[in-house]
Amino acid sequence: MTLAAAGGTVRALSERIRDQVHARLEEVADLVARAHGCEAKVSITRGEPVLYNDSGLATRAGAHLTHLGLTLSRPLLSFGADDFSYLSAVLPGLMMFVGVGDGTDVRMHSADFLPGDDAVRDVALAMLAGYLAAAEKM
Repeated sequence: MTLAAAGGTVRALSERIRDQVHARLEEVADLVARAHGCEAKVSITRGEPVLYNDSGLATRAGAHLTHLGLTLSRPLLSFGADDFSYLSAVLPGLMMFVGVGDGTDVRMHSADFLPGDDAVRDVALAMLAGYLAAAEKM
């Protein structure tokens, strides 16, 4: 018997879309297998839930960030996966990205990553804005 295997990661911006993609993967696998006189066995392990930012927290934190002198970028849609999404599925949450680039190709999680003092200050201010927004929500 000849076997074929495929693997990968599916990420989506909503649980509804993720469910649709999973269903479509099963359908395509079944159709391809039947076209070749085979059977398909699909095994999907659901990873972290989709991360949703609380819109109220985002609005309040944005106001604090602006007041603190930081420039807001347009909202970022990310397919990143993070266990923080488990928390934000239960409690209002807000994940923010703070630019700390210095023009080099050194990336976060690299042993050579060492952001400058201004970037560390910006991260601290962003965290403060998030804390203030959460305190106002309570």
